[in-house]
Amino acid sequence: MGKRNVELWNKVKELYPTMTAKEISLLTGAPTSSIWRIARCLEVSHNEVILKQLNKQRAKNLKDGSKRAYTPQEKEKRSKSQKKLWGLERTRLIYGMKQKTKHHISLVPRRITQVMYNLRVRRKYFYTDSNSLTLYYDSQTDRSIDEQYYINRYGLKFVEAI
Repeated sequence: MGKRNVELWNKVKELYPTMTAKEISLLTGAPTSSIWRIARCLEVSHNEVILKQLNKQRAKNLKDGSKRAYTPQEKEKRSKSQKKLWGLERTRLIYGMKQKTKHHISLVPRRITQVMYNLRVRRKYFYTDSNSLTLYYDSQTDRSIDEQYYINRYGLKFVEAI
């Protein structure tokens, strides 16, 4: 991170209570997100006039749909459709059918995937299919003395590569 722009910080401290972040951004040339971050760090907030103005703008955007601000009902509907889509994709993967989206679906739980990744990186095991619980080893693999633990706890299989 670069040096702090003291002029910008002072300007934000002075203008943020009476102006919106976008207005300050246009005035200073700094990104709006930087203005928000600086205001949060300085713990300054808008006065009531600006807050009313911002709320009025949000309400207008909601009504005319020019800028999309999703209502809780719209978010819920979108969430349901996404869950359904992911469920269908997972079912297609389980039954060996072709996926219709580019979503990456894993049949192996995340914790087991992490354990397998650690074994591959630290002990040089390898695998052929990411949705399989089989790890292979060869002469270059630093075999773990805890293989039986991984077999019992996570259901992994260790097979010597040919």
